[in-house]
Amino acid sequence: MPPPAESSDFRQLGTPEAIVSILRAQRITSPTAVQVATLPDAFAGKDVLAQAPTGSGKTLAFGIPLVTLLNNASPALPRYPRALIISPTRELADQIADVLADIGAAAGLRVLSLVGGDPVAKQQTLLAAPVDIAVVTPGRAHDLRRRGLLNLEQVLTVVVDEADMLADMGFLPDVLGLVRACPKSAQRIAFHVLHMEPEDIERLQNALGAVRDGVTFCRICCNISREDVCRICINSQRDASTICVVEEPKDIQVIERTGEYSGRYHVLGGALDPLANVGPKDLAIAPLLKRIGGVLPDLEGEESPQVKEVILATDPDTEGEATASYLVRLLKDFPELTISRLASGMPLGGDLEFVDELTLSRALSGRLKL
Repeated sequence: MPPPAESSDFRQLGTPEAIVSILRAQRITSPTAVQVATLPDAFAGKDVLAQAPTGSGKTLAFGIPLVTLLNNASPALPRYPRALIISPTRELADQIADVLADIGAAAGLRVLSLVGGDPVAKQQTLLAAPVDIAVVTPGRAHDLRRRGLLNLEQVLTVVVDEADMLADMGFLPDVLGLVRACPKSAQRIAFHVLHMEPEDIERLQNALGAVRDGVTFCRICCNISREDVCRICINSQRDASTICVVEEPKDIQVIERTGEYSGRYHVLGGALDPLANVGPKDLAIAPLLKRIGGVLPDLEGEESPQVKEVILATDPDTEGEATASYLVRLLKDFPELTISRLASGMPLGGDLEFVDELTLSRALSGRLKL
C-alpha cells in the first residue's frame, strides 16, 4: 500500500470533533500517512489490511474509528467486550491499552489489558464488570475463553496488530481462531510491518477473507445467517407486525443487547450515498416493500404477516438521514402503516462538553416534559 500524502486535519478524514479535541490536548494535530490511508475506510466499517512500520501511528489508525464506533453503540456487558485487539506481547498490549484509555476516557469506555503472566483470578474480577475494549495476547485470550470468562459473541471490531510478529512467534493459528470466534459481521482490521513474509501476508489475508466468503444472507430480512432463514425470522416468539430497519447486520447486535425490542428486522446493506455511487437499487429496499405489502411471506406455508409498524433505525448521519427520508416517502404508500424513527439525543453518562452541535440540537428539539 503506497502511503498517500498526509492530511493536515483529522476532521477531513471523518474524525468526530470530540476525539479531535482529545488529540489536540495531546498535541496530536496532523494524521500520519497510515492514518490518512486507513481512517476513511475504517470509519465506513470496511475491513482493512494495512502495511506500516512500527512507530507510524498504527494504534490511533485503528483506535480512533474503534472509539467512535463504540461511543455510538449500546452499553457493554461483563465478559462480552465490544472490541478485541490481538497483540503479540504483554508490553505491546499494555501500550495499546494506555493509548486507547486516553482517547476513550471522554466516552466513558473501559479498556482492559488481558495478557499472560497476570493472575487469572485478577482478570476474572476485571471481566466481572462491563468491558468495552479487550486488548489480549492470543494464549491468554484462549485460556479465558475456555474458562468461560471471556465471550467474543458481541465483538463489533477485531484488530490484529503486529501480525508479522504474531506469525513469527507461531501464534497465527491462535489468532485466526480468535478472529473466527467473533461474529461474521464484525469489522476486521489487521496491521503488519514491512518485513512480513509474503506467504504469511497471503495466509492472513486469505484466512480473514474466508470468514467473509462463508457468509450467507437470510432470504427474508437480509441479515447474515448460516441458514436460508435467520434465527430471528424463524422465531415464532418475535413480533412479526413490527420491522426495525437497520443499515448493517452489526446494528442488529447492538439493538438486541438492549433487550428492549422483540420485533423483527430488515437489513438494507448500507445507506444512500451519492458520492460513493450507492443508490436505492444497491440497497435491499425492494424486499422490504414486498414484506410490508404482504408479497413476501416470512416462512414457507404461512401467510404474510401484517406489518403494522416500521422503525427506521438508520445511523443519525447524513447518509442515514437521507436513507430514512427516502424510505418515509416510499412507505407513505401504505396508509395503515405506522412509521417511526429512533429517538436521538445526548448519550447517557456523556459529557455536554463533548456533544456535537447536531446531537445537542436534536436533544433540545426532542426534549421531554417532566
